[in-house]
Amino acid sequence: MKTHGTKNNPDLLKTFFENRQALIDRAHAILGCRQQADDVAQDIYLKLREQPVDQPVAHTLGYLYRMVRNLSIDRLRRQQWENCHSVGEEQAHVLLCSKPSPEAAVIHRAMLEQVHKALLELPERTRRIFEMTQLQGHTQREAARQMEASPTLINFLLRDALTHCRRRLGIPAATRAQ
Repeated sequence: MKTHGTKNNPDLLKTFFENRQALIDRAHAILGCRQQADDVAQDIYLKLREQPVDQPVAHTLGYLYRMVRNLSIDRLRRQQWENCHSVGEEQAHVLLCSKPSPEAAVIHRAMLEQVHKALLELPERTRRIFEMTQLQGHTQREAARQMEASPTLINFLLRDALTHCRRRLGIPAATRAQ
């Protein structure tokens, strides 16, 4: 990816180098593998070198930790997908991503239907925030910008949506906090 003559963000690079080991440690905690954690750090460095400075980042360390988290989770998902698709038929029964039983499929479908109905019961704005943050992968800050609302309001509306969905699914209040 070319930056078309723009410079990368020196503050992010400086913060990256100052906190590199802590970032690797965080990736290691997520991935459980030091080598993969080093790879995540390398990927972040490359992204930072290629990333043009469009807007300054206010909280550089938080931004870098978010990158570590996202890249580590992406790596875990890719690894899980590869594991699911690379074994022979004789090992298929061991797969974690095997097809659910017909009973489990019916239960999951019913739960999805309940969540869908619960979302339709929410006010439009609350439903939109839920969809943006929980289904489309936007952060709460991004949702706040797009919805022209404060991050605090977004947090409260998202909490209300999640509480409503849990209630409609019959999840007890004691379990909700977990």
